[in-house]
Amino acid sequence: MISASDIVYEEGGRTILNKVSFSIADCDKVAIVGPNGAGKTTLLKIMIGELTPDSGKILGIKNSQSFSYMPQHVSTLDLNLDTSVYNFLLSSRGLDKINASLERLLKSMQNPNNSENKIMELSTKYINLLDNFSKAGGDSIDGEIETLMNGLGLGDVDLDRQLSTLSGGQKTKLAFGRVLLSNKDIMILDEPTNHLDESAFEWVISYLKRFRGTLVVVSHDRNFLDTVTDRTFDLSYDGRLTVYRGSLSVSEAKKADLQKHRLKLSAKQEREEKVLKEFIERWRGKKVTQVHDREKKLKRLQNEKAKVVDTSKRKDIVVSFPIKRQPHKNVLSIKGLSKSFGDTTLFENLSFDVYRGEKMAIVGANGIGKSTLLKIITGNLSDYEGTVTLGDGVDIGYYAQEHETLQQTSSVSDEMRRVNSVSIKMARSILAHFLFTDALLNTYVRVLSFGEKSRLRLATLVAGGHNFLVLDEPTNHLDIQSKTQVIKALKMYEGTILLVSHDQELISEIGIDKILVLSEQKIINS
Repeated sequence: MISASDIVYEEGGRTILNKVSFSIADCDKVAIVGPNGAGKTTLLKIMIGELTPDSGKILGIKNSQSFSYMPQHVSTLDLNLDTSVYNFLLSSRGLDKINASLERLLKSMQNPNNSENKIMELSTKYINLLDNFSKAGGDSIDGEIETLMNGLGLGDVDLDRQLSTLSGGQKTKLAFGRVLLSNKDIMILDEPTNHLDESAFEWVISYLKRFRGTLVVVSHDRNFLDTVTDRTFDLSYDGRLTVYRGSLSVSEAKKADLQKHRLKLSAKQEREEKVLKEFIERWRGKKVTQVHDREKKLKRLQNEKAKVVDTSKRKDIVVSFPIKRQPHKNVLSIKGLSKSFGDTTLFENLSFDVYRGEKMAIVGANGIGKSTLLKIITGNLSDYEGTVTLGDGVDIGYYAQEHETLQQTSSVSDEMRRVNSVSIKMARSILAHFLFTDALLNTYVRVLSFGEKSRLRLATLVAGGHNFLVLDEPTNHLDIQSKTQVIKALKMYEGTILLVSHDQELISEIGIDKILVLSEQKIINS
């Protein structure tokens, strides 16, 4: 259904995809994996025609009617925020437009001045539209929407609500829901599980296991990929693609075996190269024919040797969060805090304290106000009732879920220096620990992948030496290796943490002392 031949894509002087070739058959379930910045999202955008490769060919997806696409971040979608949740979901099959046309026709049919011929004409159009509505699944759509909303944990969201009143997490779930409802033959998903709690995660897995079409998905969640995919496309940081038959775990085992073979072959070639060089040096000018023959063998060997070098290996990021100074015992005090958006009350008369050295998680469904609470605490939102008091000596490091604190027009190097006023040498040193090579230092923030933006923001936090980390979904968009290192660093961190996350591994591993269940406004001690 989809095939690519020798695709090359370059951006900012760097080769993102390097002669990538593959084929995807009908009903294949494909995982695209690789480190942050390897080009996974770029490859998806080339598949759907949003980007054009510099060279090579991509075939298969002819038009927008054959596939549905879930981008990594809902902010990249051109959403009509004035539309209702119900109409947004209906638009997955064009039923919103049919509904609107039916309403207009019905109104026209009720005009008492209509002639008999006009009534017949309008009635025929109305019947045809009803037939189109039925063919598009309109007769069962309400039941499907109810099942979807409950499955995604949005059962309490009024279908008449406007998208503009929803949280980022709720919008992301709805965008995902619209893709699931679309009934397209090809489903292309970029990090679809980032905003899902445990129950929604399990429901989505169950849904995708039943999906009979072609699935192409980018994700860093091993459990998710092992359950729903049967082929793995492994992108290395140098832009090369290796295709494996099997799930992520199966492909990793095959990759390890391939690497062992490469190492053995490389060692053998090293020995052969040494023997050839010694012969050439020893008999140069004496055994001309034999030396010439050995030189040709050496050149051929060196060309073959370059082909078996494992370029997929990449260093892990190096993360630690040092503290410049500890604050006094009382880090944060919240008293009688209330916040509403229009008629929607997020929380009311909320009170709690955070003390030095504590690690506290905030949990609750999407749209309940978790990110809003963090924005109030960090001073990024001032319209609320109640008091927020930071203790003496508190230095906040804030990680925003949507990276809105990053200057998109800055270069990577300039952003590090803007946030922390460090020297060029120090900025380069810290950025190197987060795998930003010299070639990436002058790259604009806006062209980085979401994973690379996550690493950049973490790098600026490391440089800041903050004693109070306020983190909103810090492991979203990170590859598996980077996520592991961040979890280790937060576990060893000696400061205070206030954390919002759906990542159960993160919450369980870093040693959470207490949990604020925001829906009930109560504290649970771990």
